[in-house]
Amino acid sequence: MTPHEQFRLLVGLSFVDGRLHPGEEDLLLRAARHLGVARDEAQAIVRQIAEGGRVRNLTPPADAREREQLFDLLVRLAAADGAITPQEQGVLQRLASPFGIHPGSVPSMLTSALAAVGAGAAGIAAPPPLPPGAASP
Repeated sequence: MTPHEQFRLLVGLSFVDGRLHPGEEDLLLRAARHLGVARDEAQAIVRQIAEGGRVRNLTPPADAREREQLFDLLVRLAAADGAITPQEQGVLQRLASPFGIHPGSVPSMLTSALAAVGAGAAGIAAPPPLPPGAASP
């Protein structure tokens, strides 16, 4: 998965709820810099996804550390606006196993990410954990 494909995945997740929130936009810009995606290229990818473009490559990076870092960034991006939608949680649940993450750990990861952006103090509820043995959505 190239840096551009990774960035496209991040942008795709940010639009799962239908719009790009300011907190998400800020995190995306920092992610683009970290991934080495030029600002104009990043803006073009954001426009493409906003206009209905799709994420084509969902194959996780081959390197375990890179997979973990990208998944962590996806989680932080989902929480960046202070709320986790069922759609965002569903996408992360589906991506967890291919990324080497136990799907049952996604709710606690999201709770931690929400707390990091101060969502807990704002009274925003974290998604409920899946019951033991439940299949991911």
